[in-house]
Amino acid sequence: MNKSILVAAIILALAVMACGFGGAAPTPTPIIEIVTATPLPPTVQPTQQVVQPTQPPVQPTQPVVQPTQSSGSSSSGLPFSDDFTNPNSGWEAGTYADGSVGYGNGYYFVNVTTKNSDLYGAATLDGISDSVLSVDAAQFTGPSDNNTAYGAICRLQNDSTNDGYYFRITGDGQFSVVKYANNSFTSLLPGTDEWQDAPSVNLGNVSNHIVITCNGTHLTFTVNGTTLFDGTDNTFSSGGFGLLGVVFEDNATAEFHFTSFQAKAP
Repeated sequence: MNKSILVAAIILALAVMACGFGGAAPTPTPIIEIVTATPLPPTVQPTQQVVQPTQPPVQPTQPVVQPTQSSGSSSSGLPFSDDFTNPNSGWEAGTYADGSVGYGNGYYFVNVTTKNSDLYGAATLDGISDSVLSVDAAQFTGPSDNNTAYGAICRLQNDSTNDGYYFRITGDGQFSVVKYANNSFTSLLPGTDEWQDAPSVNLGNVSNHIVITCNGTHLTFTVNGTTLFDGTDNTFSSGGFGLLGVVFEDNATAEFHFTSFQAKAP
């Protein structure tokens, strides 16, 4: 046998045996570590919107109280009301050269018998500075042309001078606002006419609702809901009340009735 072949066979056998004992070293399996990236936290957003007020700013539940009287005023005896059913309620009653005043059956009357004489009956209240008076007034009898006037007085000076503020309407639809002082009338209306038209006045023997305000220097005259005069004067600061009538015709008489008199502080 050829020695070369034998030697090769032996070397091959030895190699096979070596493989049988240990074998080829296994290829190591790579260890793969999966790393999951931890995400960054999201940017924090506000969890609530800016809070808006659920109610408007609180307003006072009551208006600021304004004084009901001017500084230094006196309203002693107010409020005062009279339905004229009691003849002792405090109004003047009597007969004079120019007519008479007094109580009827649930009304107060002024009966005028002399032309151009403003006859009035006064209440015993006096020293009232600021007031709002109201009364229902009507011509009861008079000349056929209704040439008469009637109304009320505020701040009447009960000192025999007859001074005060006179508010009058006529039976034929006019009005005037005058002050009587120093034995003469002075008109407080704008312009030169003492008497001016008043469409709100009911004519003839029909009742009219009169409201007069004397508050400080402020004077107003309202008839049947329409303000006829709104002005100022500082001549008289206090006084009493009167109800008046006048007839402007020769040889004529007139009577005026007043009901539901009220006076209160402004």
